[in-house]
Amino acid sequence: MNKLANVCFTAASLVICGFAAPVSASPLTVLDASFESLPPGAYSPPASNFVAPWLFGCGLGTCGEAGILALSTAPDGAQVGYTSSAGVAGHLGSIAQDVAAIIPGATYTFSILVGQSTTEASLTGYRLVLGYDVTPNDPSTNVQFANVLFTAPGDIPAEGDFLLATITAVAPNNATGDVTIAFGSGSFAMWDEASLAVATTPLPAALPLFAGGLGLIGLLARRRKQKLAAQLH
Repeated sequence: MNKLANVCFTAASLVICGFAAPVSASPLTVLDASFESLPPGAYSPPASNFVAPWLFGCGLGTCGEAGILALSTAPDGAQVGYTSSAGVAGHLGSIAQDVAAIIPGATYTFSILVGQSTTEASLTGYRLVLGYDVTPNDPSTNVQFANVLFTAPGDIPAEGDFLLATITAVAPNNATGDVTIAFGSGSFAMWDEASLAVATTPLPAALPLFAGGLGLIGLLARRRKQKLAAQLH
């Protein structure tokens, strides 16, 4: 169970304590998070292609192939997203979505299941990205504030399996537009169950020093006076 964090500061000879509410992440709605709303097929070549709610193909710069794949063993539903280079060395297929209006200074956590096919070439690595689109659904105006390449052995799922990949980053204070999630690969990768959460840090909530009535200082002064009176008696 979360407990309030004690926050103290000193004013003159008094130690004044308040409480800061715990920081908790709130989920944001990722539309079609498991790629079940669109029919299977390639949606990207030879350039970016926005098929609501996803932008397929070039959201990470160089263009590759991206689309929807029917998969009976999908972790959720019967379809997954997929990305690949489409045979062009150095290119990344990608999928992206503008999720919600960005909150400058907030902490965003993006998670998604990544899988390796049993029939395609081996997955060697993939990227997860957090950014913001100044103009919605326009990758040319996208500014990335987190871009993580996963290539370690523990980051690569076994053939036929999926594992959870996650990145967390703080949005810049000057961020505007919509927060964007993006993911992609040069080798063939499968994707399912995308999620995004946001957390903001609340200010400490302390008793007011000079609020209406006694306020905290007045209350402490009265208690001290009452204690001295009791000692004199």
